[in-house]
Amino acid sequence: MKALLNLLKRTGGTRVAVLFFCLLAPGGVRAQVPRYHTPKVGDLNTNLVAVTNVSREFEKDALELIARIEGWDDLAVAEVEEKISREWLRYMLSYVPPLPKEEVDCIVQEFKPKASEAFREGAAMVIGQHFTHEDVRQLIAFYKTPLGRKYAAAYQDVCAKMLAGDLRREILRNELVDRVRKRFPDAF
Repeated sequence: MKALLNLLKRTGGTRVAVLFFCLLAPGGVRAQVPRYHTPKVGDLNTNLVAVTNVSREFEKDALELIARIEGWDDLAVAEVEEKISREWLRYMLSYVPPLPKEEVDCIVQEFKPKASEAFREGAAMVIGQHFTHEDVRQLIAFYKTPLGRKYAAAYQDVCAKMLAGDLRREILRNELVDRVRKRFPDAF
């Protein structure tokens, strides 16, 4: 949970970071991983099933859908890619020590197209696992409606409130575990 909150802080709270953290995390994101579970190599990418025959048109529409979910109605697909790749690079560069501006510029020039391509392909892969191209087109049409724009505008607040609910659940879980631990100390 702390890692997720730190990610939100580092990325300025962008929902895209959370979306792709949840969707592209190795083995998926679970509310609680049992303490006895040791990930195996085979577990690493179980939620990333390659979607074959994804057209450039589908990739473009997947990005438009993400933009609309984010409430970025005024951004073209190229601007969405630019915005996301900039965020990914800022995040990745936060893991390296301060570098001279020239070196940062070289890294950005090299990795920006890679980040853009990785995001575009990842978005198409994840969305393609759940929706057909026609589904995506219908979702885009929905997000163009007043209700769709209202949903997109409320989405961040809804997610924040759901996260608060997760925190309450964790508090209750700790209370429950403490109670069981007191009653059955040998079980732990």
